[in-house]
Amino acid sequence: MDQTNAVACFSALAHGHRLAVVELLKDAGVDGLPAGVIAQSLKVAPSTLSAHLSQLERAKILVSQRRHRNVYYALNRSELIALSNLIAGLGTEEDAAPRLKTVV
Repeated sequence: MDQTNAVACFSALAHGHRLAVVELLKDAGVDGLPAGVIAQSLKVAPSTLSAHLSQLERAKILVSQRRHRNVYYALNRSELIALSNLIAGLGTEEDAAPRLKTVV
């Protein structure tokens, strides 16, 4: 994952409603859920939800598919795995910043 996409992912996830969408979709599988069901589940106005879904999709966290009159949203698990791997790599000792000693 490149730095630009990582920043987009972190920015998209830094909002309660968007994080709730990801949490809701985690058990929805590859079929996902229609936008209307997501809005009802989270008690969010459709217009507000649309903006949040768009930001998550621009960050590649969600994928969408139109089925008849509904748009279904599902997690892009490969992107979330890449983000998770990036975060996990930050905790390795060889990447750790030098620790400052406090002089008393």
